[in-house]
Amino acid sequence: MTDNGSGAATLEVIVFPNTTQLPLHVGNEKGYFAQHGLRVNVTVTPTSGYQMTSLVAGDYQIAIGAFDNVIAYQEGQSGEELARPPDLFAFMGVAQMNLQLVVQPDIKCYADLKGRSLAVDAPSNGFVLVLQKMLELGGLAFDDYELVAVGTRRWNSLLAGEHAGALMTDNYMVEMSSGLRVLDNSLDVFDAYQSAVGTACRSWAEAHRDQLVGFIRAYIAGLDWIFDAANRAEAAEILARHRDGMSRDAAKRAVAQLVAEREGLMEKAVLPRPAVQTVLELRNQFGEPRKQLTDLDEYIDLSYYQAAVGAG
Repeated sequence: MTDNGSGAATLEVIVFPNTTQLPLHVGNEKGYFAQHGLRVNVTVTPTSGYQMTSLVAGDYQIAIGAFDNVIAYQEGQSGEELARPPDLFAFMGVAQMNLQLVVQPDIKCYADLKGRSLAVDAPSNGFVLVLQKMLELGGLAFDDYELVAVGTRRWNSLLAGEHAGALMTDNYMVEMSSGLRVLDNSLDVFDAYQSAVGTACRSWAEAHRDQLVGFIRAYIAGLDWIFDAANRAEAAEILARHRDGMSRDAAKRAVAQLVAEREGLMEKAVLPRPAVQTVLELRNQFGEPRKQLTDLDEYIDLSYYQAAVGAG
């Protein structure tokens, strides 16, 4: 975190190339971060590994990404080497997205995936555990398919026909595809699953409490603006400006998804325990090396959030 010369502190925030980054852009463009003495630089990560290792190394102060990554990196289940012992935690909720299993036109059922490859961000963390559970419920064993790590190139790898399927977050994209279809939806499998959270290192947060509290307050102000129906058209314009190649119609569909009742951004950035408990249970089932993890509070600290919203 640096002072950019204007008196505002600059926070480096690393995100995935999906629509959940919208509140950050709204916060910057509408001045919500500036009201709290902050400027937010948004960087798109190529992989979850890069995001989390860079966060631990101190190259970024905040990450917006999968809650599963927090647990995986804290518990040594990511397969990545870190610059120092991690002290990661989630401080607010970001999204509960419907994760769609998008497949090639010839895939009509789960059995058709047997012997085929599936594109994933990382083979051991992120949404791969959701995919593994969906495949298991679809009747496939782990050795019936191959998981291939392609980072954030999952969508492009599907379009190129490189893999039979992939779990995707930006559901509107399927409408833009050439024959790709949705085989299954995570909303039909899980009652609640916390796909994305705000993450930081405890050491940084403790030393910069005011900045993190200010960030959360500004982020919530941006969320309130997005959820106001009167702002939907402008929200779509902002999203399209920050997503290369996104049409206005696609941006409108994406914003509608982000504010949908059962999926999308978390109003007021709440972090519901049932949704994060699902993540922990999946990690207990599929995480390697196997561990029995029981205490969610090892990976969450909502004191900064509570300070931001004025809760006792």
